[in-house]
Amino acid sequence: MTDTSELFDLLQLQSAGAWKWNLETDYIEFDKVWRNVLGFTSAQIDHDINFWLSLLHPDESVSIRNEVFRCRDGTIPLFHGTHRLRMQDKNWITVHSLGARKSNEDKTDYFLCVQFIVDDSIEGIKQKLSGTTGTTPVEKRIKAGKNIHETLLEKIKYPILAVDKSMGLLYGNEAMDLVPGSELIKNIGSDPGSAGELPKVLLREFKQVFKTGMPQQITAEYEKHIWKIAFSSIPDGAFAVMQDITDFEKARERFDFKSRFESLLIDISTGFIEMRGNALNLGINDALMEIGISIHADRAYLFQIDNVTRTVSNTHEWCASNIRPRIDNQQNIPFNSIPWWMYKLRRLEIIDIHDVFHLSGEAAAEKEILEQRDIQSLLAIPIVHRDSLIGFLGFDSARRKRTWSEDIIDLLRIAGDAMGNALERNRMDIRLRNMYRKADEEARMNAVLLREVNHRVKNNLSEIIGLLYAQMKYTERTKSIDDFVPSLIGRVQGLATVHSMLSMSGWKPLKITELARQIVSNTISVKPGGQRVFSTIPDSDVKVNSRVAHSLALIFNELVRNSIKYAFEGNKHLRISLKVQRDDSGNIEINYSDNGSGFPDEVLRMQQSGLGIDIIKNMVSKNLQGELNMLNNGGATTEILFTENREEQ
Repeated sequence: MTDTSELFDLLQLQSAGAWKWNLETDYIEFDKVWRNVLGFTSAQIDHDINFWLSLLHPDESVSIRNEVFRCRDGTIPLFHGTHRLRMQDKNWITVHSLGARKSNEDKTDYFLCVQFIVDDSIEGIKQKLSGTTGTTPVEKRIKAGKNIHETLLEKIKYPILAVDKSMGLLYGNEAMDLVPGSELIKNIGSDPGSAGELPKVLLREFKQVFKTGMPQQITAEYEKHIWKIAFSSIPDGAFAVMQDITDFEKARERFDFKSRFESLLIDISTGFIEMRGNALNLGINDALMEIGISIHADRAYLFQIDNVTRTVSNTHEWCASNIRPRIDNQQNIPFNSIPWWMYKLRRLEIIDIHDVFHLSGEAAAEKEILEQRDIQSLLAIPIVHRDSLIGFLGFDSARRKRTWSEDIIDLLRIAGDAMGNALERNRMDIRLRNMYRKADEEARMNAVLLREVNHRVKNNLSEIIGLLYAQMKYTERTKSIDDFVPSLIGRVQGLATVHSMLSMSGWKPLKITELARQIVSNTISVKPGGQRVFSTIPDSDVKVNSRVAHSLALIFNELVRNSIKYAFEGNKHLRISLKVQRDDSGNIEINYSDNGSGFPDEVLRMQQSGLGIDIIKNMVSKNLQGELNMLNNGGATTEILFTENREEQ
C-alpha cells in the first residue's frame, strides 16, 4: 500500500470511494470502497486514467475529462463536479467528485480524487456499502464523508465558499477568512442590499449555477484585487473557488503595454525614414497622439531650440479630449525665462515632475508657468543631435498627479531620438534641395556643388554613426537597448553605403547584387574577432531605384546581423548565400540563407520576434509592399517577393 493507505482506510470506513493517480508513472490506484460500490473486481480494472474516463456518462464525458486534465496541469486549483459513472452491471450511479493535484514528501506528484454518492437509490448500493463498512448507517457515513471533504478543502490555499440553495453558508475555509470583507461574503444571502460589489457578483453567479446546473467562471475586481472565481454545483448547493490573480494581471498588463509600445515605436521610426516636409510634420503629430494615448497623457508636445535667438518654441502638439491646446502661447520663449529648465536639459537630464506644487525655489519661474497652465505632473525628454541639445519631448498630466515608470521613460527616449533624427534628416534634405537648386541655376558650378553635397552628406552620416557609438558607450542601458543601438548603427551604415553607390552611379538604378555585396562586406567587417564568414552572391542584372535600394540596404543589414548573431552556434564557419532574379511576371525575387540552426518555431509561427525581424517585416510590407516568407531549409532562409514601380526607374 502507498503512503496514502491511512487516508484510503479512513475513506473506506466512511464508505467514500477514492482513487490516486501517480502523474509520473501514470498508474491509478482505486480503493476497495470504490471497487465495491461500482461492482468491479481487481481483475476487471485497468489501472490507468482511460479506464476511469471510459466509465463517464457520454453527456458529461468531455466536460469532466477537460476539468480533470486542467486540474492535473495546474490550470485550476481544484476539480469538483457532479456526474454519472457506469457500474459493472451497466447501471449508472451519480457521484460528486473532488480532486486536487498534490505532492508526496519525496516530491512525487499525484492527483487524488474523492467521490461521494449523490444518488444511492439504485438497488443494491446500500447493500454494497454496508458490506464494506459493517453496520454503519448510510446517513452517518455520508456525514463523515462530508467531514473528510471539508478537511481536504482546508488544505487548499485558495479561498473556498459553499452555500446551500437558499444562499445559506455551508462552508468557508480559512483562506476565505483572509479575503477583505469576508463576513459580508459569507452572509450574502442574509442582506443582499447591503452587500458590496463582490458579494453581489457571487450572489448573481450562484443563482445562475442553481438555475442552469452548469459551472461558471468569471473575473471580478474587489478591494483593489482581481479575482478569478470558478463556480460549480454540489449535491446540496453550490461551490466557489477564488484565486487572487492581481499580481499576474498587473504583470501581464505591463508586458502587454511594453510590447505594444515597442511595436508602436518601430512603426513610428520606420515611417519617419520616408517622411519629409509637411508629411513629416503630420507624422510627428500622429506619433504624439499615438504615444500620448498609449501612456494616458493629457498633452504631448515637441519643442525645438534655436541657439541663434536663444529661444525655444512649441512646434508640434497633441491634446486629449477637453484639454486646452497651448501651442500658440508657447513660441519664442527666451532661455533666461526658464533657467532651471534649460540647465537640466543642457545637462541631458530627464525632467520628471511628480507634483508641480512641490517644485523647489530654484524652479520658481518654471513653477509659475506650469501652474498657470494647470499642469499637475510633467515629463520632459531631451533630444540631442551631434552632442547638442536640439529640443525636448514633453508630456503633461493636467487632471491628476502621476509617476512615470522607468520602462516608459526608456521607451520615450527612443521616441525622442526617432523624432530628432527625422527632424535633422528633414533639415538636411532642405539644405540639400537648396544646394541642388543653386547648382541648377549655376550650371558651371554643378559638378563642384554635387561633389560638395555628396561629401557633406557622407560626413553627416559618418558623424551620426560616431554619435551613436559614443552614445552606446556613454549611456548605460539594458541588454535589449544595447542591442537596439548597434542595429541603428548598422542601418545608418547601410544608408551611407547606398548614398555613396548612388552618387558614383549618377543616381541611376543600382544592381541589387552589387548593393548586397557591399552591405554584407560592411556588416561582416564589424563582427567579433575569430569568426570566419563566407558569402556567395551570384551576379544578377536586376536593378532598383534609390527608394527601393535604401529599403533593401536596411533589410540586408538586418539579415546579416541576425546570421552573425545566431548562426555561429554549433558552427565554426558561417556561410551566407544571397540570390536575386525576376520571375515570369516581372516580380523581383530575393533568396537569403545561412548554414545556422534556423529560425525558432516561435518566429516561424509569428508568435515571437526580435527587433531585427520586425524591421524586416515593416520594410517588406510597407516600403516594398511585398511578401515575406521565413523558413528553415538547412539553416535560416528568408524569401522576399516584390514588384518595383517602373515609373520610378
